[in-house]
Amino acid sequence: MFPRPRRLVLPAVLLTAALAACAAGDASGGSPTGPTTTTPSDPNPTAGVATGTVVDTRGQPLAGVQVIADYLLAENTNAIGATDAQGRYSIDVGQPAGTWHMTAHLRREYQGETFDLYLDPDSDAPFAGNAGVVRNFCWRLTGPRADGLGFYGGTVQVNVDRQGWAADIHSPDIEFTFAPVGPLIDGSTGRTLTLRTSQQDVYTIRDVPIGTYAITARYAPDGQAPRPMVLRWYGQGTYADTLTSTWPVRNATHYPDLLDVQVAPAGD
Repeated sequence: MFPRPRRLVLPAVLLTAALAACAAGDASGGSPTGPTTTTPSDPNPTAGVATGTVVDTRGQPLAGVQVIADYLLAENTNAIGATDAQGRYSIDVGQPAGTWHMTAHLRREYQGETFDLYLDPDSDAPFAGNAGVVRNFCWRLTGPRADGLGFYGGTVQVNVDRQGWAADIHSPDIEFTFAPVGPLIDGSTGRTLTLRTSQQDVYTIRDVPIGTYAITARYAPDGQAPRPMVLRWYGQGTYADTLTSTWPVRNATHYPDLLDVQVAPAGD
């Protein structure tokens, strides 16, 4: 997936900085919502070395995570390391001289699929390699990505089958319920989510923790009695009261794929 690493310096010391924010937890099961900022990096890094700690959604060390230092002044130049049993890594970034940027990626098997997950840095800022940096990462299930490229959770695409409706249907008035079936991708126990599309983006529900869900829907405009709906995958198969799915993966990229759902009135 990535060009061959230049060289790796194995971890030598235990970092005292801990990503306590990742252990705080939230209603989605283990990963905090809100700002992606965690404990700031050590202001006194070792010159020419990128070090740090990687933790899971509960704040526990993650071993075997791929950490990449990208050299920004030339293409296909990077250094790649991996975390040890204590979640620590150390990478030589002293040469070539110039600006570097850090990312970390966790590969996780879940429900027969392989997910390559982008982890959340305590800072996404580039840095001078000869000065070094301490850059910590944590695994989040939800929240905006630090690089601004979407969210850590998955996306649901909503398609309305308008045939049989007596009136125009406003997508944000459709209420979806996501009931977890078993643990989420991080092994935590999820909660039942009741979600709608937004007024600004009437076709999309964003940032759902990756897991297996039993999905139901109803049409519930304000001031009106809710009306049951049925679901299916867009353009596929027959409608049913409940749609159960594990989040798929899109071509081994860092982004979870869309759940492309089609809804229609029950009984029509």
